[in-house]
Amino acid sequence: MKQLLLPLWAYRYFILSSVKTELRSRFARSKFGGLWMILHPLAQVLVYALILSQIMVAKLPNVSTEYAYPIYILAGVVGWTLFSEVLGRCLTVFIDNGNLLKKCLFLSWHCH
Repeated sequence: MKQLLLPLWAYRYFILSSVKTELRSRFARSKFGGLWMILHPLAQVLVYALILSQIMVAKLPNVSTEYAYPIYILAGVVGWTLFSEVLGRCLTVFIDNGNLLKKCLFLSWHCH
């Protein structure tokens, strides 16, 4: 386990700066910036909760509070959004940053 964590520790500044650069470039042209990451799922939940709980009268079994269904939907939407964003970005991150990866000297380690 130590052999897997040492390269991460050695390149921690590169990793942190890459994450900062990714977030800055992702929201550079957005009017709301990083706030959009929070507003978009909340807007989706608001629409789903309004339509499903008010118009279609969907409720959770054995729960009497009116806020249970929107919280239930929020958990699902936020979880799915996080999963899909991470998976989608993982597919392209190495291709998009290939020029940076070519400049790094990676330590090789062997699994025993």
